[in-house]
Amino acid sequence: MSHDNSTSLPINLDGAAYQLPPLPHIYGHLPTIEEAQLPSLDHAIYLFNAFKFHLNQTFRFVDERRFTETLHAFYRHDPDFAPSPLAFAEVMFVLAFGKAFLSRSTSTTTPKGWMYASWGFAALPTLHNDSQDNMLAIQVYCLAALYSQSIDMRVTAFDYVRSLRPEIR
Repeated sequence: MSHDNSTSLPINLDGAAYQLPPLPHIYGHLPTIEEAQLPSLDHAIYLFNAFKFHLNQTFRFVDERRFTETLHAFYRHDPDFAPSPLAFAEVMFVLAFGKAFLSRSTSTTTPKGWMYASWGFAALPTLHNDSQDNMLAIQVYCLAALYSQSIDMRVTAFDYVRSLRPEIR
């Protein structure tokens, strides 16, 4: 019996589970609540509570007090508050996980929570610099890696973890 190579599956199926839309473009500024289509503050807190229930009890991905302060400052439209790209990405990933945990969507084209996660991925700095909060960077890149893993992008997940320690190759 001959084997037809034209119908065989590729060996590496990384990222084949979903057809992801392109990431939003962030041109030198972080989007506003309206641009990112964020939920109301009450709903964001609800998503954060879902995140805490499912992930933060065991893994402690976020510092609850600091995150809550950042979330409230973001929604206050405080002109003196300018979240770092890492802090913005953290909020987006927490909302994405909360949405994924609470979603009853059966969409097979876009992963649950992608609308928020895409903003998180777009906001991630490409290189770590000394002015960044190291603990926040670790937490956010771990969130990015876990979300990537959850949507069948194992190689990308590994790259996010590896980006914290570039000497690991």
